[in-house]
Amino acid sequence: MRLWITLGIATLVGLGAGIVTAVTQVNLYPWKGALHHIGEDSPALPEIPEGRFSPRVAVDKQLYDFGVMDASATGSHDFVFTNVGTGPLKLKELDTSCSCTVSQITAETIPPGQSATVTVQWTGKGVNGHFRHTATIGTNDPDRPRVVLTVQGRLTGVTKMDPERLVFSRVSAGDDAVGRVRVYGFQTTEKKLQLVGYELDDPEESDRYEVTWEEMPLEEVKKGEPDASCGYLVTVRVKSGLPSGRFHRTIQLKTNLEEAKSIVIPVEGKVDSEVSIVGPGWYDEAGILTLGTVRGRKGTKRTLLIVVGGPHRHDVEFTLVKVFPDLLKVELGPTREASDGSVTMTPVVISVPPGTKPANYLGPSEDKMGKILIETSHPRVSRVKILVRVAVRR
Repeated sequence: MRLWITLGIATLVGLGAGIVTAVTQVNLYPWKGALHHIGEDSPALPEIPEGRFSPRVAVDKQLYDFGVMDASATGSHDFVFTNVGTGPLKLKELDTSCSCTVSQITAETIPPGQSATVTVQWTGKGVNGHFRHTATIGTNDPDRPRVVLTVQGRLTGVTKMDPERLVFSRVSAGDDAVGRVRVYGFQTTEKKLQLVGYELDDPEESDRYEVTWEEMPLEEVKKGEPDASCGYLVTVRVKSGLPSGRFHRTIQLKTNLEEAKSIVIPVEGKVDSEVSIVGPGWYDEAGILTLGTVRGRKGTKRTLLIVVGGPHRHDVEFTLVKVFPDLLKVELGPTREASDGSVTMTPVVISVPPGTKPANYLGPSEDKMGKILIETSHPRVSRVKILVRVAVRR
């Protein structure tokens, strides 16, 4: 009987001592962790260390705004991770959005009180506009198992032009026409945009165009493009004397920047004139005569008429100055007056002689077509241009 009493007393004493010890441990070392559900699809995180030592992560900033950047460039930023806890902090890349990558984690395990950098890299992929992408870093901090880093800003080209093309709706053959575009520079590099020269795509007509520019005040620049660092007002003067009909030219502005060596200004318009061209196969809007595909052994012939109205119609003379390629044969016929006397008409006979060798001048660009230039004595229209689309087969 005494044995059972002794065992009971010992059990009660042991149970009491255990309870006291447990309460003391909880008061001295309370558990500050958090419960996290880990499913089959959850990312694998570094293990949480056992014991009472716990890591704590602190990041200098989770959002980095880079401001303005060239849309085709690549940027990077170092995020600083610091372990403010009492146990080793582990880092691991979990996920990134399509335009961001984690290029480097300087230390995957950070001792208490120390720091490491996570380098996030991004690229604009040539798309202008607002940019916002993320990279997610996993940690063994029980309170912050995932840290989302965000990069944002605005992507733009090195330069921007407004408007994107210069259109002259109607140009009088006897008058100059003036158009203007604004060119903005975005200082995504150390160099500031400077315009240093220009070229016209057709040197033969370079004397018909005059291009000048002046730097705009910064206040005016910011009104048009708040993120631009500079801007130029470019003036294009189309001089009188252009051939009648549609014209399409390209002006290349030369710059001092390696990443944008030239800025292209498309120029187009229509010249109204007292001198015009009519005839089969002639497309006045484009200034093109289409002969099409011709059999070399047979050849072909087409006649156009240069029609002149106005007070100078009886005084105008024409001189053939250029024919390209040599397979085209061109003759100017005698000028005659219309029956009502309102206009004069001068025939232009264009032919591909029989026996011509195969060739292709169907275009589509002007430099891949035939070209005929005719000078005139008209005081307002000094030149007539005829583009020819033709191919010769066997």
